[in-house]
Amino acid sequence: MKKKKTTTIISLIALAAVVIVTGLATGFTTRYDEVDQEAFNAAVSADTMVLQTGVVSIDKLQNQVVALSENSVVQEDVILENASETQSVPDYEDYFPLERSNQLTESHQAVMQNLSDEEVTVGGGKLNTNLVNSQDISPTEKIIVMTGESWLETIYHRDGTYVVNLIFTRDTISYRMVNEEGSWKVAETLSHQMEFAPDDYQGDKGTFDTFQEAVEFAAQLDVEAENPF
Repeated sequence: MKKKKTTTIISLIALAAVVIVTGLATGFTTRYDEVDQEAFNAAVSADTMVLQTGVVSIDKLQNQVVALSENSVVQEDVILENASETQSVPDYEDYFPLERSNQLTESHQAVMQNLSDEEVTVGGGKLNTNLVNSQDISPTEKIIVMTGESWLETIYHRDGTYVVNLIFTRDTISYRMVNEEGSWKVAETLSHQMEFAPDDYQGDKGTFDTFQEAVEFAAQLDVEAENPF
């Protein structure tokens, strides 16, 4: 029995040594400094902005529903148009290099110019984000590996009714980050592993006769409480 215990201890020491050597060899660390945290925060903000590309804020829509509620007939396209006009373009340049920032800006504006109540995304974001690994490439470049859950909330038209849909994915993303004039930005997505919600999760949260009712319901939906992960 004593020999077996000694062997087990030696095995554990050997395993720990392998883990340490592997970490040194890859350049990744699980001990993060302030710079790592800054790059991670920038990566989360960048990912959130991508999810919000083409989104008409549910708050803006709800404000328009309330403002136009005195009218006997409220057209869905009027609500969408008014809401989009009060919404500013996301500041992509804060978290992406110029070329990628311009691409995202064009994508967002294209959606805003062609809004339809057939399907409109009214929210998107990240939950439970974590920094998994950080690797320094140079003083102004690093690789960030992060996990988290992404969500998108949509209102779409189906068979004369309006359905509020909420989808989630669990993501592991590797970004190449660059520092431009003191700010960390996403230069490249190196990998993106996506896990969909469990099979028993129901994405459709409610069906309504009018677009206004769907907007009111979507505005009250507790995204965190609905998260299936």
